Amino acid sequence: MTKDAFNALLKTLEEPPPSVKFILATTEPHRLPKTILSHCQRFDFRRISLREIVERLADIANKEGLKITNGALVLLAREADGSMRDAQSLLEQVLAFAEPAGDKVGQSTVDEKVLQDILGLAERQILYEISSAVVQGDARRCVELVAAVVVEGRDLCRLSRDLLEHFRNLLVVRLLESGTKKSEGLASGQLLDLPDQEVEDLRSQAADLSLETLLDYFDFMAAGDEDVARSAHPRFALETVLVRLATLPKTLPVVQLLERLEKLEKKLSGEMRTVAGPIKDTLIQSPRAVASAPSAAVPIASDREKVWQDFVAFVRREKKFLASHLEAGTALELSPRQLRVGIVERHHLNYLQDMENLSALTNLAKQFFAADVTVDITGLAADDAARKNESLGTGAAEQGEGSPMVKEALRIFGGSVKTVRRENG
Repeated sequence: MTKDAFNALLKTLEEPPPSVKFILATTEPHRLPKTILSHCQRFDFRRISLREIVERLADIANKEGLKITNGALVLLAREADGSMRDAQSLLEQVLAFAEPAGDKVGQSTVDEKVLQDILGLAERQILYEISSAVVQGDARRCVELVAAVVVEGRDLCRLSRDLLEHFRNLLVVRLLESGTKKSEGLASGQLLDLPDQEVEDLRSQAADLSLETLLDYFDFMAAGDEDVARSAHPRFALETVLVRLATLPKTLPVVQLLERLEKLEKKLSGEMRTVAGPIKDTLIQSPRAVASAPSAAVPIASDREKVWQDFVAFVRREKKFLASHLEAGTALELSPRQLRVGIVERHHLNYLQDMENLSALTNLAKQFFAADVTVDITGLAADDAARKNESLGTGAAEQGEGSPMVKEALRIFGGSVKTVRRENG
């Protein structure tokens, strides 16, 4: 509405005609001037449940003589997303699509398949097939399923959003099932406004997945959905994110990790007690061995590289997207009070130098180092980065030559240490 139209409306509200009740329905109340709102009573419409929309649509379809299956009505109600107005608009499209037989519309039956053709939607079953392929680590199957959707002419951006919602639903079901009591919100439809059969299907699929794994799936799918929506080639973007999900390592629950650590500690402590006796005898019989034993201190250069890798891994656990930019950097300075990171690529540099991202990185550094660490992100030329990596490799090689195992290998096989590469994990 224009400003003049709002003024005319205000005039009507200030001097209403007798016996007239004026009702204004809008989805954008924030755009109404305060002078209009001050003369009105405001009532916000609540979200209508899936079951209520299905019942109302069934009643309308019956009066219009349209034969439509319950599954198709559920699909219509789901598309309406809690809005009765949108649900009725979609039903009007179905009525216009249905071919008349004689003088009545209702002789032709509309099922889920017909409705999917009308709205351009992929089958709900495809969501379970793709998510199952992701869980099984079958990246090839994921790509094949996307190709099948493309052949049918479905909207890939919509498929991506549906997959994001599907992983969210799996996460909610798993979260509720992990509690000691079943949530009342699940039974009332507050958390999952879905048919009972679909809730059972979600429970079945989420039963063997941990919360940590489902969180990873949702995080990656949420980031991938944004890429699909912005991409000029949504098929390529969707295939990429599904392949990444299928090849994503399964995250073990913290409880299982702690149990494994406890078992490993017990095993190592038992081995140390077994070996302790012979080592003590050897030291008594050969005092010279004590003098020639190497120092147990870890070299500083090796320490810095390991601490940097551990810090990047810590950031990856807390904020995956932030870590993806941090991994492109090199630790120029690493001390208890200062962390200076050099970045070559401009887009990584701009992202990490952003005030909000830099603040988040600084907070993570303080948590990791348990100290008041200052983080500085600086740009590097490609030549500077190469020289820095070369110097780190040389220092690591010098430290590697000091290792007793390396010395023994050089004595037996000959040769020299050129560089030392630290493997992750």
